[in-house]
Amino acid sequence: MATVTQQRQTHPQTQHLQQPTAQQSLTVVRNVLAATVGSITYLRNLFPEDNFKDTKLNGLQLKTLLPNKTPQADKLIAWIDRGCYDALEKQYLRSMVFGIYLDESNPDELCEVYTFSFSYPDKNRWCISLSKDGKEEFSFKTREDITRATCEMLRRLLVLTQTLEPLPARSYLTMKLLYYDEVTPPSYQPPLFRAGQDTPLRIAGDNSIQVDLGRIASPFHS
Repeated sequence: MATVTQQRQTHPQTQHLQQPTAQQSLTVVRNVLAATVGSITYLRNLFPEDNFKDTKLNGLQLKTLLPNKTPQADKLIAWIDRGCYDALEKQYLRSMVFGIYLDESNPDELCEVYTFSFSYPDKNRWCISLSKDGKEEFSFKTREDITRATCEMLRRLLVLTQTLEPLPARSYLTMKLLYYDEVTPPSYQPPLFRAGQDTPLRIAGDNSIQVDLGRIASPFHS
């Protein structure tokens, strides 16, 4: 899903046909992450109501986290805005795992996992694509199509999340970042993160399901 360039005036009807710059693509990725994580935390009742504000994307109603409401929400915002963003900007980030666990003493056993995977296509390839259930793929050329594809993926997420059983009153959040080893310096750690073990995720219970929500790619990020 995310340089200063000289701005040029274009006809309003063709404005959305422009290809995004690398910085614009990065901003899109960051905004999609923030909107997605915000909507998850809202629908799973992980923070009080006043921690959120209403936002809209192409008519789709979303929730995003507000800063300076609770220390826990501020930490989550910082994980995305500082840690994830730094790794994305350097094109090191391969996956971001956003997990919910119930046992404070056992943070590696997760009850829900949301995995965001990132790639960095060749900048000369202009294609926005969305895969559905691993079978169908659609290609998009314009900003309008990018927005529509993003909304479709987020809509699936919102529908799925609303079908889940309520979480217990006390639950905990964790975030793990995985990198492309071939380009990431061994000593690299983004702000607010520390080195961890690249171990398989453990899902609590025997009735887990896995759903592929889709894929969105720009010339710079996927």
